Amino acid sequence: MNTRRFGQALLVAATLLIIATVIAAVVVMGTPTQQRVMRLDERRAEDLKRIVATARSHADETGALAADLTTLATRPGLRLAIIDPDTAQPYGYKVLDARRFEVCASFTTDTASEQAPARRENWLHGAGRQCFTRSWTPESESDEKHAADQAAAAY
Repeated sequence: MNTRRFGQALLVAATLLIIATVIAAVVVMGTPTQQRVMRLDERRAEDLKRIVATARSHADETGALAADLTTLATRPGLRLAIIDPDTAQPYGYKVLDARRFEVCASFTTDTASEQAPARRENWLHGAGRQCFTRSWTPESESDEKHAADQAAAAY
């Protein structure tokens, strides 16, 4: 009988440990729904990063920012996501002036309180529609600035 009670106590302890582990995992990682929402927002941010890179590349090749997302998406050999993966609404893109443009998306989560890496563009966002202003520097100006920086460092 003593062995039987020990076995039952061990079973109860193991069950409680499994339940506690599942609860702790949900508290730390969030529910599956919260994880899905976070992954969708991460994808939106990645899509915007690709749009920015493509806009800059297009501007380097043509000397001007693209007028709209369709122009960027129809570049040969490129698959660019310009539609939100969840809502099927197009991402926002607007040229502000000859060197600045804006990309927008609607996010579900709020990452604005997270620490931003110092050397990368800031993609932290609140919940709701968020826009990010980015700039393009013509390659000739970048080359001139780089050469001037190197010349200054030589002295």
